[in-house]
This record gives sequence, C-alpha cells and structure tokens, in this order.
Amino acid sequence: MNTANVIEVCQQLTDEGKQPSVALIKPRLAQPLPMPTIIAGLKSFKANPKQKVPTNITGNESSATPLTLEQRVAQLESEVTELKSLIAKLQASSAE
Repeated sequence: MNTANVIEVCQQLTDEGKQPSVALIKPRLAQPLPMPTIIAGLKSFKANPKQKVPTNITGNESSATPLTLEQRVAQLESEVTELKSLIAKLQASSAE
C-alpha cells in the first residue's frame, strides 16, 4: 500500500489553504489508487500533518525512504480503524 502519494497530495492541498478530502485527493493522484489506500493516507495525514514523505515518489515503496516508527504506527492505526469500520458494516449487513 502506497499512502505516501496521498500524504503528499494532502500536504499540497494544505499548502493551498484547502482541507484535504477524498474528493480533492483522488483527481490529483498521478496514478489511480484504491479507495481504502486513499482513506488510509488521509487518516495518516490527519494523525500527523507534519510528517515527511519522499519528494520523488515512483510508486515503488521499496525504493522510498523508510517511514519512521511513529509514521508506521500512525499508518497502521488508521488501517486498523478502517478495517474495524468495514467489519462493522459487513456484520450489520449480514444481520439484516
């Protein structure tokens, strides 16, 4: 999952005085990303708006600068939150 692109777009939007949202992020991405990746990146950005991301994102995470421990924890926490939400939705829909 490459949320670095999303975080970079969020930072650009913030620099422009705009509040990052999925609707504003999606059209600015160089390559289409799955919605869960966009949401995870947005949540990670909101958890730590000052985090550093590599400036030359190639889409290959293995060549990107490794994330700090705090960034990794924030990213994982946002992914866990997202997964819990999806599980709750699935449980609600299966109970109907």
